[in-house]
Amino acid sequence: MQDVAIVALAVGSATFFGGVAGTANGFISNWFQSRKTNIRDRDLRAERDHEEHKHAMHAALADVRLTVARVSVRTQLVQDMRRTPGTRLDDSDLSDQIKHTRDDYPIAVAALFGLWTLSRDDETRQAVMALLEDVAWAFQYGRSAGGEDMDPADIDARIKERIKELSAAVMNECDTRTLSSPPQSRDDTNLGR
Repeated sequence: MQDVAIVALAVGSATFFGGVAGTANGFISNWFQSRKTNIRDRDLRAERDHEEHKHAMHAALADVRLTVARVSVRTQLVQDMRRTPGTRLDDSDLSDQIKHTRDDYPIAVAALFGLWTLSRDDETRQAVMALLEDVAWAFQYGRSAGGEDMDPADIDARIKERIKELSAAVMNECDTRTLSSPPQSRDDTNLGR
């Protein structure tokens, strides 16, 4: 009888430990799977956030390019009209261009500050501020009928160079991203399903 009790105790203990081991294995595998799912969800959220940021940055950059180009072109027109009166369409053309330049300048400044607030990178913010300074510099030559003259080609070249620098900084910012785990292969993504 004692042998039967020892065998029963051994079988019962083995069953109990097997059940505990199976349950622990289930808990551990579920924990790893949920951890993996949480990391994947976090990466998907980060990727989605990056894409939204990228689209917002590109839209803001397009707005900046347009508004800054308007200020630059209008300033160049004012300079041409001041230097060569024959380029004016009529007597009010110079004053109309100055009015448009004065209207466009605050819009360009607002667009630049909008891009600055969207930016998460110091290089992009520095490029925004450099372009802002050059737009202000150009505006001083297009805001009145009097004052100093500046070669329109110099204004154009300086603004275009700053726009290129800003565009490169935005592209660099939009291309960098950090994920908490490396991209998974197809086989890894199907394991959790």
